[in-house]
Amino acid sequence: MKILFYYRDSENIGIEYLSAVLKRKGHKTELIYKTGTGSKFGMVHFKGFKKLDEDKKLIQKAKRFSPDLLAFGCETDLYQDTLQMAKKLKAIFNVPSILGGKHATNLPEEVIKEDCFDMLCRGEGEDAIIEVVNNLEEGKNVSKIKNIWGKQGKKIIRNEVRPLIQDLDKLPFPDRSLFHQYNAFGTQLMVIGSRGCPYSCSYCNNSYYKNLYKGKGKYIRRRSIDNIIAEIKDAIPKYKIKTVQFEDENFLVDVGWVKEFSEKYKKGVGLPFWCQANPNNITKEKIAYLKDAGCKEIFMGLESGNKKIREEVYNRYTTNEQIIKSASIIKGTGILMQSTAIFGAPDETPKEMWDTIRLIEKIRPDAIPTYTLYPYYNTNVFEYAKKKGYLDEEIIEKIKNGEQGSHGRNLLKHPYKNMGYNISKLLSLYVRSPKLIKPFIRRWMDNKERHFVDYAYIFLLPFDNPFVGREKIKIFFKNLFKEYTINRE
Repeated sequence: MKILFYYRDSENIGIEYLSAVLKRKGHKTELIYKTGTGSKFGMVHFKGFKKLDEDKKLIQKAKRFSPDLLAFGCETDLYQDTLQMAKKLKAIFNVPSILGGKHATNLPEEVIKEDCFDMLCRGEGEDAIIEVVNNLEEGKNVSKIKNIWGKQGKKIIRNEVRPLIQDLDKLPFPDRSLFHQYNAFGTQLMVIGSRGCPYSCSYCNNSYYKNLYKGKGKYIRRRSIDNIIAEIKDAIPKYKIKTVQFEDENFLVDVGWVKEFSEKYKKGVGLPFWCQANPNNITKEKIAYLKDAGCKEIFMGLESGNKKIREEVYNRYTTNEQIIKSASIIKGTGILMQSTAIFGAPDETPKEMWDTIRLIEKIRPDAIPTYTLYPYYNTNVFEYAKKKGYLDEEIIEKIKNGEQGSHGRNLLKHPYKNMGYNISKLLSLYVRSPKLIKPFIRRWMDNKERHFVDYAYIFLLPFDNPFVGREKIKIFFKNLFKEYTINRE
C-alpha cells in the first residue's frame, strides 16, 4: 500500500518511525510538508509570507503519489491546520484517513467526529499502523485493532490501548528521508533513546499518559546504548550530520548509564551534542562524563522560581538551592546551559513572576526559551485551572480546537495574562541588559497588551540560542529563501 503523511512546521520523529516500520513491511510512504514559514514560532503571523503556506503544490504532489491511505499527525497547536488539510485531501482522494499524535490521544471524542478522519490512533502507533495497513490491503475489518478508534456508519468503535512497546531496539531507525527532502532539519540529528518520563509535571502530557497506560507495561523504556550509537553512525554520512540533539525527556537519571553512554559515544561518534536534564538529577560526576563525551549544551527546566507555583501548580519538586547548585555544576564545566520558565500559571501574581526572573538572573543561562502556560486538555494543570475558575466553556473549546499554543498569548481568564506574556518574550533581553537599561525594559513587562514584544522575541532568537536554536533559525531562513526563489515540487 501507499501511505501519504502530512505534517507541518518541524521534523517529526514519530512519523519517521511509522514510515520506517511501514517500509520494512514492504509498503511505500511519502510526505507532504508545510514549513509554516508564514506563521513561525507559534505567535507571529507574517502577512507578507502568506503565499509560502499555500497548499497547491503539496496537493499536486499528493495527486502524483496517489495514496491508498492518508495519515496525519499533529500536536494540539497544529490541529487546525491539519484539520483543514485533511478536509482538502479527503475531498480529492476516496481512501481511508487516520490521525495520530498527541491531539488524537488526548481528544479522541472531538477528533473522531470529523468527517475527514475515518480513524484515529491513540498512543504509540508503530504496531497499530502496521495492523491497519495490512488489514486494509487484505480487505479485512479494521474495527477491532487496539489503539484505533474507527467508524461503522454512525457508530464509533472505541478500542482500548495496546501494551507499550517494551523492546525499543526492535524498531527500525527513523526514516528521516521524508523530512530531509524538505530541509526540515540541517546538520543536527534529533535522536530519542528512550520513551516515558519519571516525573509527572502537571503541564506535560505525561501526567495524562501514565494513567492511560496503567497496567500496559513499563512506562519508562530505554533503547540499548549500542542501538543508539548505531543509529547515529548510520545517519552521519546520509545527512552530513555535525551535531546531535538528544530529545530524551530526562537524559541523566542513572549514573551508570551516563558513564557507559559517554564512553561509547566518545569512541563511536564523538560529535558535539545537546541533552535535557532535571535539576534533581545533576551531579558533578554525571556532568563530567558528558563533558568528556562532547556535550556542548544542557537544557535544564526550572519553570518557576516560586516554591508554591512550582510544587502546587506544576507538580515539580525541587528547590531554588538545588537549581542554583545544578546550574553552577553545568556552567562550571564550560557546558552551555539552556533554561526555560513558564509564565501565567493559575494563582500566579506579579510577585511570583518576579521570583522566577530573579532566579534566572542568578543562574544566568546561555539560552532562555520561555513560554506562557498552555493547559493541554486532560493534563493535571488543565484540571487545576478549570477547578480554580481560570477556564470557561469558550476557552475549553479553544483548547480543544488547538488555538494559540505555548508560544501564544495566555488563554486563561488570568488577571495578569498580558504581563506573563510580555515577560516571556522580553526576559532574555532583560537578563542580558545593563542595570541602567533594565528599568526601561521592566516598564514594557507591565500588564498591558504590547504587540511589539512578539517581534522583539523573534529578533532575540539568533542571539539567545547558542546550540540547538541557531540550527533551527538557519533552517527557517534557508526555507524562506528557498520558497521565495525556487519552485518547490
